[in-house]
Parts: sequence; structure tokens; C-alpha cells
Amino acid sequence: MPTCKDCKFYTPVDVRTGNCSNLGSEVLADIDTGMCPLRTFQPKD
Repeated sequence: MPTCKDCKFYTPVDVRTGNCSNLGSEVLADIDTGMCPLRTFQPKD
């Protein structure tokens, strides 16, 4: 299953974390997209 780091809204900060432009907050890179609170996962192009 894809993770946050596979989403087009994810911008990496370091190896473990990044920023989600939809949430407006920092997220862990390896969180399963099924756990996305906004359910807005879109794969990177």
C-alpha cells in the first residue's frame, strides 16, 4: 500500500518526515495512506 511519501501533496523535510500541503502540518513519511485524515491521497505524477 502507498505511504505519505508517495503522495503529490508530500514535501520531504528529512528521511523520516515531510510536510503535507493538504493538512498544513508535518507527517511521517511511512504512514499508510489509509490513515490520511482527509482521505486526499493522490499519487505523484
